[in-house]
Amino acid sequence: GSVKGFYPPELALDMDSLKLIAMLGYNYTFIDDIHVYRIFPDYPTPRRPPDAWYRTSDTEVSLKTDPQYLTTRIAGNWVYLDFTWSGVNYQYVINPYIGLRPHVLNIDGKQIVVFPRNRFFSVLLHSIMNFTNDNIDQARDWFLSLIDYLQRFNNDPARPFILTIVIDGDNGDPLTHSSTWWSFIKNLLTNVTTPGSRFNYVK
Repeated sequence: GSVKGFYPPELALDMDSLKLIAMLGYNYTFIDDIHVYRIFPDYPTPRRPPDAWYRTSDTEVSLKTDPQYLTTRIAGNWVYLDFTWSGVNYQYVINPYIGLRPHVLNIDGKQIVVFPRNRFFSVLLHSIMNFTNDNIDQARDWFLSLIDYLQRFNNDPARPFILTIVIDGDNGDPLTHSSTWWSFIKNLLTNVTTPGSRFNYVK
């Protein structure tokens, strides 16, 4: 049969709407990853502050003038991401095995695939539209450095990671590529498609 996807406005979903979407014949949809994470009892929430997390030796820090980012392996398979750009700090906790893979839901005999939208990357890339073309290379480098870090968890060829990014706002004119966002996308695609690039694993 045909494959049809449904994009919920503002990623607003509950079990009733998922059931309706499946009944209408849609095969897949999207949901913010935090709602998937909340299902798991070991998800580190604000009620479990950082001082309650045990840290392993898998800690990487890259301090640049701007941006700055920190990736830290914490309890189990949860990863703490901390990123600062132009004085604005972003912090998030992800589980690559959960948040970077689709999930099949069975609802009253109907199946629908749910793709988690990565909130951390989506929020960060949204700020790309405020960058100037002078620092597109720098923006690309930090993006690929975080992809590189998460790639070490992508160790099951039968279930490869899928990074789903959904951002707000006007992304510019895709025909003229006049916006900074499209300049970033073109730069990124050049780096992942150039023969011999170490980022060829990004598809």
